[in-house]
Amino acid sequence: MELSPQTKSRIKRLLPKPAMFLFRHATLRSAYRQDRRRYMRYSSSLQPESSQENLAAWITMLYHNIEKGLSLPAPRPGFGREAVGRLADYLDRYIIRFGHDEISAYALGALDGYVRFNQRSGLNVDEIPEYDRIAALLSSSPDVRGGTKEIAREDFLRPSRDVSLDFFSGRSSVRQFDDRPVGQEDYEFAARAAQKTPAVCNRQFSRIYVTTERDAIAKALTIQGGARGFAENVPALAVITTSTRAYWNAGERMQPWTDGGMFAMSFVLGLHARGLGSVCLNWSKTAKDDEVFQSAFAIQADEVIVMLVAFGHVPDNFEVALSPRIPLDQTLRTLRPHHDGANSGR
Repeated sequence: MELSPQTKSRIKRLLPKPAMFLFRHATLRSAYRQDRRRYMRYSSSLQPESSQENLAAWITMLYHNIEKGLSLPAPRPGFGREAVGRLADYLDRYIIRFGHDEISAYALGALDGYVRFNQRSGLNVDEIPEYDRIAALLSSSPDVRGGTKEIAREDFLRPSRDVSLDFFSGRSSVRQFDDRPVGQEDYEFAARAAQKTPAVCNRQFSRIYVTTERDAIAKALTIQGGARGFAENVPALAVITTSTRAYWNAGERMQPWTDGGMFAMSFVLGLHARGLGSVCLNWSKTAKDDEVFQSAFAIQADEVIVMLVAFGHVPDNFEVALSPRIPLDQTLRTLRPHHDGANSGR
């Protein structure tokens, strides 16, 4: 029989301190084991070609390396020989297995830009790394896009000219919504804003699952457990996830939450730009809760749940938490090199 949260809390208060220590230790070990199993099984650390998504992540990283090189102030002609060769290998296998799609089009766009840059730099075709393989790939493709683009400073500055700090400081977490339905155009706008979020090497593997169905919202918020007192008033709910397939090796083990957190903030600011209120609901849950939620909503096992976001139209007048911010000098610091013998604390 499943115990209620209140019963679990009561039992924990009655346990002696040594027993509580062991209980917390066991739950931490279980959570870390689940994270390890998921990362080992689905990330590209051990099997970079185990699925279309894993292979797409490698291709995206490699073509983005070429894009970044082309966007430098003074790229070196013939740069990136190793990355270009690996990209050609992976792209060849990708097209054979999965055909041409947006991933291949973007990768080929980067390779096309690479060839054109080297030709403008005065290199002969036999001096351009992997030229013959690139030419063969380009000739086989019905769609080539990507690479770099030139932007005028005026065009870069124009969209932000009327945005002030008020836009950011004027947002508060909202737990009171009116009964107006949320239109698809509103959360699509926010999703498009989220799509421009930076992601490690442009590996865009964050997802937004949205529902406006009352039963689905109630079920999700019951599992999440952090919306007591206003759950029945939530008109729309988003679940933000990131797939572990986009990452590899030990250094990127925390990247799903970094990319996913930034992605979620862009989505929330997109909602704010549409005049909608929102509140971020933390997914500080156990491994079992992960499994229950993913099973209930058909979220794939390779995805980590980053957070839930409740959102909707706001009433004419409503209360929000004051949520004061700490002084700026506690947030904004000067980065200084550490010298031997110096105090590393404050």
